[in-house]
Amino acid sequence: MNALLNAIFISYRRVDLTQDQVNVIHEGLEGVFGNNSVFLDTSDIHGGAKWKEVLNQAGSNARICLILIGKNWLEKDKNGSPRILAEGDWVRKEIEYAIEKKLTIIPTLVNGGQLPAKEDLPLSLHSIHDSQTMKLEMDQWATYREKFYKDIRFILGLDKVIEINKPIRFDRKRILLFFMLPIIAVLGFLFLKKKTIDIDSPEPIDSTAVTVTASTQLCPPFTQPQKLNALIFPIESDHVKNLERDIDDEFTINCEKYGLQNENKIAGCYRGQNVSSTDLPTIAKQLGADLYFSGILTTLDAHHRFKARFGLSNDSLNVWNASPKNFSLALTNVSLQDLTGGEAMDTLFARVIQYILGLVAYQKKEYQTALQIFKDLGPQSIQNDTMQKVIYSIMVDACDQSGKPDSAMLYLQKLNILFPSDHNITLKTGLLAEKYKKPDIAILSFSQLIDHSKYDKNVLHEKRADQYTEIKDYSNAKNDYQKVQPRDPVQTKRVQSKEKEVDDRIKVNKRAMDNINQIEATDIQKVTMADQLLQIGQTAKANELLNTISESSPVAKQAEPLKQEAQLKTNPAINIIIQESTLKANPRLKTEVLKRNSAVIKQH
Repeated sequence: MNALLNAIFISYRRVDLTQDQVNVIHEGLEGVFGNNSVFLDTSDIHGGAKWKEVLNQAGSNARICLILIGKNWLEKDKNGSPRILAEGDWVRKEIEYAIEKKLTIIPTLVNGGQLPAKEDLPLSLHSIHDSQTMKLEMDQWATYREKFYKDIRFILGLDKVIEINKPIRFDRKRILLFFMLPIIAVLGFLFLKKKTIDIDSPEPIDSTAVTVTASTQLCPPFTQPQKLNALIFPIESDHVKNLERDIDDEFTINCEKYGLQNENKIAGCYRGQNVSSTDLPTIAKQLGADLYFSGILTTLDAHHRFKARFGLSNDSLNVWNASPKNFSLALTNVSLQDLTGGEAMDTLFARVIQYILGLVAYQKKEYQTALQIFKDLGPQSIQNDTMQKVIYSIMVDACDQSGKPDSAMLYLQKLNILFPSDHNITLKTGLLAEKYKKPDIAILSFSQLIDHSKYDKNVLHEKRADQYTEIKDYSNAKNDYQKVQPRDPVQTKRVQSKEKEVDDRIKVNKRAMDNINQIEATDIQKVTMADQLLQIGQTAKANELLNTISESSPVAKQAEPLKQEAQLKTNPAINIIIQESTLKANPRLKTEVLKRNSAVIKQH
């Protein structure tokens, strides 16, 4: 049985840390002090003060209360008062109980958090100011954790324990080692003296660079740059040893599957060392690696969570960016670090590896391979938002580069559903729809931006009007052109010219209808007239005219797309079944259906 059962109690606010960060702290402590040595209430509600029962049962084992304090620890309630001041606040109750039980209180300042002033705390918590604080930066966990563990070991008294009752046993190995130590020390001194850097050198020494260079000498460099060279650093895990061997195998299996030649090296010389995020790419470049990979595997309640740190030595990808400044698409060289944050998280490291290989294939302009990798990965099942957004975005661009506009629009549609408030995705959708001659999708995108974004409405109204003109919806086009308030003489002249062209077409339609007797008109003439009426917004008249065409008429099938457009615009609440072929035959109808479906989705 663990002698440190529930010795460490963690109190925190969920607004301060992600569950993954809390898990890293929890699992890390239990990895050092033993299973069940840390009590952490991970439920959404502190049900029945379960933590109090656990600490009571633990008796004298409960020694430390870690209070994790982030930037939002003094979170306010709906009335604007800090929650910690409320008597019923569970974080307050936890700390008060810990003080009552005379636990050692350790305020731990996480991710830039500050110890609140006494006047911001209830009187019952003022004593936490008498405690020594510790600091943690979760994005530098590998750097902070050893001191964190050491301080807690000291508080628990583990660094002072001397087993006085344990008999001393003299064996040959220990005696030999005892006499060999002085010899080893002398040889080590002579070796180091030979390797000593000239301290009289006038050039300043960068200690970080020296450390990295000295370490990389232990790891052989890559010699075949034509391959995909992956440098795998030791993977931190609370229960799996040498996980990087599995990573190595998974890399190789995936590379073989997709025809990517690879060579992997495991940087075992860094095991047990704290290699910072900034050092990883430096080391990878020195060894000639194309990409580097490290990570942390944690387990909570039998559920695995793998967090990878990765990057490409040539840290760049060509992606399509939509600019709200000039409303254009540009193929831009983007840092992978900026795009992905240099991290990915999933329940299985195999999925993260495939994600990285997809990015590598795209970087090498192997667009079909990248698409296949991501399709096999199944981005729809990924829970991590950042991963999902990057995958679908790269799939859009890979389709665009491969000349697959319909597939590109499909993946953009998925992005819009998943991230409806991301206006840059909506703008990219509209601009690509313009490029692909899909006015219905462009109109929907520009409409959403007009209604919900802060982008320049003058440009958006003009662009939507242009698309209305494409589908011969002159009434809506004119309305949009009239809403434009030009910012410069160039736009003024351009918009005036477009509005005049639309006015001329409206006049032509009106004159054509004046010259035809509706009563004596043939069915084919009625279809033409109805189309012209719909072009200028006279939906009721168009609907009335189309209803005079019998279902047995030879032109009934030709009239159907116009008839459904007229019915939908006259009575938006009507429920009608529209065939895909009918939508293709009438772009205005397709646009109307898209707008209607989008409104329904938002309502739900």
